[in-house]
Amino acid sequence: ARSQWPQLLLSPVLALLTVSALWIWIGGFTVAQLMFVTVAAASLPILVNAAQLRVAARKAGPSQPIQALLRAALPFMWLNAMYLINSRVDVIMLGSLRGAREAGIYAVAVRAAELVPYLMVVANLTIAPKVSRLHQEGNREQLQRLATATAIRVFLVTLPFALALIVGARLLLDLFYGTAFVEGAVVIRILAVSQLVVVGAGPVGVLLNMTKHASLSAKALSAGAVLNIVLNAALIPFFGMIGSAIATGISTAMSYLLSWYMVRRHLSLRPSFLGV
Repeated sequence: ARSQWPQLLLSPVLALLTVSALWIWIGGFTVAQLMFVTVAAASLPILVNAAQLRVAARKAGPSQPIQALLRAALPFMWLNAMYLINSRVDVIMLGSLRGAREAGIYAVAVRAAELVPYLMVVANLTIAPKVSRLHQEGNREQLQRLATATAIRVFLVTLPFALALIVGARLLLDLFYGTAFVEGAVVIRILAVSQLVVVGAGPVGVLLNMTKHASLSAKALSAGAVLNIVLNAALIPFFGMIGSAIATGISTAMSYLLSWYMVRRHLSLRPSFLGV
């Protein structure tokens, strides 16, 4: 919690307050001002975490050799790289192949669909240390109960929101962004369905990452990234933003289903909300 609050709380709150102050003071803001605020707000958590790290290092005992630490960190570095690729490659490829107009509409729709797994992200942050502790203790029964309870509760809470987003996609886009963006409703629906598959698979990522199987999680995301690029290249020229949404939706769902399979095979756990 101490390491995560600067990024998850401090940065967005600071950005929101600064943008609100600009809006009140000068009646608006330019793109350049918004980018400056965003970069500054994103930089502050790095400084806070650096200070926290210095304090933690003084309190910590003898550390492992640097080579061992790097080997342990590499899968997580690769995971972050794959997350970045999967979250941006569709917009970049759509913009390069079909132009800025479709890319702009698509980007708005993608951000809306990303709200579907929000509770899953929060739950994963909450249960991660518990998963690690239970795995170290060898308490597989309690670990299974934790995974099942998390998957069921998160899915049941997420499902009504996802259905509302799917049904009301056009209305919401028109309300918040204007009629020029209602074309993105189909994109929201496709991606929301794929995100429901992700949520339904359960906390597969955190189960792998916190049980010394981060390399398997990285392989699943890497396969998803490759599939994402290939499908986007194949579908965008013919179907535009809808093709990009189908490509991203399929690759995202397949990536998490592959992670589900790895959890079943290597941990012998049933992580999905269906108990399988």
